[in-house]
Amino acid sequence: MTCIRIRQIISKTRRVLLLGFVLLLVEQIALFDTIYAAGHRKKSVMISQKDSDTASRKILSINADITSSSGETIDIVLTGNFPPVAQVIEGDSPRIVCDFPDVRMARTIQRTIGVNGKYILQIRTGIHPPPEPKSRIVLDLAPNHDYEVEQLYYEKDNRYSLIIREKS
Repeated sequence: MTCIRIRQIISKTRRVLLLGFVLLLVEQIALFDTIYAAGHRKKSVMISQKDSDTASRKILSINADITSSSGETIDIVLTGNFPPVAQVIEGDSPRIVCDFPDVRMARTIQRTIGVNGKYILQIRTGIHPPPEPKSRIVLDLAPNHDYEVEQLYYEKDNRYSLIIREKS
């Protein structure tokens, strides 16, 4: 049986706090975007200005480093401050699932990223459509290990990191 422990650490040293009032006048502007489903371009549709905030929430890149002595690291670079909802699935096919509600993925991100590390075998990505749209990143882990997973969020860099290592 695989045992996975999550330790969550949030970096407060790079937090920037803005106080004040901002007055914004926003005109009704129609924006165009492309909808993708099951890997196929569906159609161009109009989205309203209200939805443009969601459209700007995006995962820009996913990078893996399996050479670090502190563990295997996955870095997810975002366009803003919106860390995921993460869950661990244990068993014969252990994995870590990271859901980013109302977040899109850059078109350059592959559906499957081969990692071939000691702990992380591959990364799978997907987009779940409305009514509860989300981007999902799944880390498929090697079975028969006791894992320790460290979550880090660097607000200044808009970077969410997972460090996976053998439990000590």
